[in-house]
Amino acid sequence: MGVWEGTCMATELPIFYGEKIKFCFIMETGKISPSGHVYPEDGYSIVSPFFDGKYDSYGRVYDICDDAFNFVLNFQRFSGFEIVNPDDYYLKDISEFEEKSVEEAIVIIERDMLALDGKAVGIAMVKEDAFRYFVKNGYEVSRESVIGNVIFEDMATLSQLQEIKKFVGCMSNLRKVIGPKSGKGGQEYEMDSYLKYANFYKSSAKKCHQYIGLCCEG
Repeated sequence: MGVWEGTCMATELPIFYGEKIKFCFIMETGKISPSGHVYPEDGYSIVSPFFDGKYDSYGRVYDICDDAFNFVLNFQRFSGFEIVNPDDYYLKDISEFEEKSVEEAIVIIERDMLALDGKAVGIAMVKEDAFRYFVKNGYEVSRESVIGNVIFEDMATLSQLQEIKKFVGCMSNLRKVIGPKSGKGGQEYEMDSYLKYANFYKSSAKKCHQYIGLCCEG
């Protein structure tokens, strides 16, 4: 049947079967600009805490933590969602959404079948080690646009909200944007390309660092 490997929102590296991940729900903001983004959340915002899970190689998340389970249950009970791209197998009518299992609900969201106020809702995945790095090296963003869009904010702990702020802070420093990342089949055959790019990126970053040093001296 083949495989479908995910893509990490933070690093854009492949996510393979059984990998531990952090995942969150994201939603369009309606502020997408063709000339680029100023802030990571300009196009999509994070609307939930980050949860623990594993990747199953077909675009889905499994072995989710209890916090994620409870959050999705509240997602299902929320009356504001509308269905887009109805599917005879997964979801034909929004009234069926609350009756789905949590696992089925996550698949429905991952397949871009829900929207809120006309804005699409989806799932973003981050490799676990990348998430730890971004949170450790990020600063706490104070913009209301980061936390103000969190659905069911009262279900998020203070530490979870701080994680979101720090993650977005690191994304901002690295000029990365929040948004969906499409997977691809058989990415294990392309790892040499990633390593070559990593070497180029490191060399290019050093040149930028040297340029800044010269500017400061001048």
